[in-house]
Amino acid sequence: MSEHHHMEAVSASSDTPVTFRRKVYRLMFEAHDSPPEEKLIDRFIVGLIILSVCAIGVEHIDALHERYHSELATFDKFSVYFFTFEYLVRLYCIPESEAYQNFKMKRLRYAVTPMALVDFFVIVPFYLTFLIEIDLRFLRLLRLLRVLKLVRFIVPKIHEFRELNKNRTFKQKVYSVLNEDEYSGDIHGIVDTALVILIAASVIAVVLESVQPVHELLEREFHLFDMFSVFVFSLEYVFRIYSITENPEYKERIAGRVRYGTTILALIDLMSILPFYLTFFITMDLRFLRVMRLLRILKLTRYSTAMQTLISVVRDELPVLSAALFVSLLISLFASSAIYILEHEAQPDKFNSIPEAMYWSIITLTSVGYGDYYPVTPLGQFFASAAAIIGVVLVALPTGMLASGFSEKIRQQKDELNKMAEEAAADGVITEAEHRMMARRAHRMGIADHVELEIEHHAIEEAQARMAELAAAPPPPPPLKPEIKTMLVQLETFTTEEKTQLLSHLADSLSRDAHKLAAASTVKA
Repeated sequence: MSEHHHMEAVSASSDTPVTFRRKVYRLMFEAHDSPPEEKLIDRFIVGLIILSVCAIGVEHIDALHERYHSELATFDKFSVYFFTFEYLVRLYCIPESEAYQNFKMKRLRYAVTPMALVDFFVIVPFYLTFLIEIDLRFLRLLRLLRVLKLVRFIVPKIHEFRELNKNRTFKQKVYSVLNEDEYSGDIHGIVDTALVILIAASVIAVVLESVQPVHELLEREFHLFDMFSVFVFSLEYVFRIYSITENPEYKERIAGRVRYGTTILALIDLMSILPFYLTFFITMDLRFLRVMRLLRILKLTRYSTAMQTLISVVRDELPVLSAALFVSLLISLFASSAIYILEHEAQPDKFNSIPEAMYWSIITLTSVGYGDYYPVTPLGQFFASAAAIIGVVLVALPTGMLASGFSEKIRQQKDELNKMAEEAAADGVITEAEHRMMARRAHRMGIADHVELEIEHHAIEEAQARMAELAAAPPPPPPLKPEIKTMLVQLETFTTEEKTQLLSHLADSLSRDAHKLAAASTVKA
C-alpha cells in the first residue's frame, strides 16, 4: 500500500484519543488534523535532502573535497543521524494510521512499503561502513538514493494532479502546471519552487564564475551547470509558448502566441536563454555574456508577488508617472542651462557645455550630490541651493504616487479575497478545496496566511449570521391571486371617502361570515 493511499485512509473521526504517539503521527504524516508544524517539518526534510544531494555532488570535485573534507563529513553524519531519527519516528507512530489497523504486525507491514524501504536504504550504507569495507564510488552512488526520499512529497501531488486533470489534453495539463488555475493542485507550487531554486543557483554561479580562482577551479562544472539550466529554461519557454493558447487572452493559435511572446515576462524568459544560443553564431565578449546571463534574475519577477504588484502599480500609474518624469526632465534642462550660464566663466573645465552641466543638475535634483561638480560663484551656489530644495519635491512626487498605488492595490487585493471568501462561505462553511484555492490566491497576492484565515472566519461568521436571521424571520405571506391584485390596482384610484365606505362594507361582511361560522359550529356540535 502506497503512502498516498494510507494518508487518504486516515479517519476524520473526532473520537480518536490524542495520545503522545498520535501527536507524533500528526507531525510526521499528513492527516486531517495535522497542525501547521507538519508543513514546516516537511519543508525542513525536503531542504535537507536537497542540501545532502548537493553535498554529495560537491564531493566529486576533488579540489573542494580536499579543502572541505571535514565539513562535508560532519554534514553527512548530521544528515544520516537525522534521517535515521526520522525513519525510527515514522516506524514508531505508524500504528496510528487506520490503513494498518487490519494488520497484526503493523510496523513490519509499513517497513516493506516502497517509501519505508527508501528511507531504510538511505541510511543503511553509512552504518555498513562500520562492519564492512565499501568502495567509495559505490558508497556515493548509494548515498544518492537520498534524492528518492523526495518521492514521499511529490507522488501524492502527482496523484492529486492526475485526479484533477482527468479527460484533459496534454496542452491543458502543461498550462495548469506552469500557470495556476483550478486544475493545478500543489504540483504547480513544486514546479515554481524548483524553477526559483534553479534561477537563484544559476545567478549565484554566474557571480562566482567572475572570480578568477573559482572559475579556474570549477570551469567544467560551471559550463555543465549552465548547459543544464539553459536546457531547463528553454524547455520552460517552449512549453509556455505552446500552452499559452489555453489562456482566453491568447487563445488565437498564432496571433495569441505572438502577443504573449512580446509581453515583459516572455521577453525576460527569452533573454535569459538567448545569449547561450548566440554563441553558436557570433563571437561574444565574455563579460557581456556574463551580464546577459545575469538577466536570469529577472525571471524571479514571475514568482515574486512584490515585483508583480510593483509592475501592476507602475502600469496603472504610468500616465501620472510619465507626466512627473516629463516635468523632471524640463526642470533638469532648465537647471543645466542656468548653471552653465552662472558657472561657465568661473569653471570652464567642469561646466563647458549644457550637456556636461546636465550631469550636475541630475545629481543635484536627485539629492545625491557627489561633490565632484559644485558651483563656486555666489549666484551659482544660491541657484544650487534652490535646485536641491526643488529636487526633494521632485523625488518625493513619484515616491508618493507609487506608495499610494501600492496601498490601493493591496486594498483591491484584499477586497477581491473578501469577495471570494463571501462566495465560498455562502452556504455557511468553507470546504477544504475552497480553502486551498483561497490560500493559493492569497499567497499569489502576497497576503499573509493569518490574514487569509481571518478573512475566511469573518466570511463564515457573516454567512452563518445571515442564515440565522433568515431562519428566525416569519414566513412570507402567501402569494395573492391575480383577481385580488387587479382589485388592489383599482383601489388606488378610489378617493378616501370611497375607501372608507368599502372598509365599512368589508367589516360588515366579515362579521356576518363570522356569525355563520359560529352557528354552523354550534349545529355541528
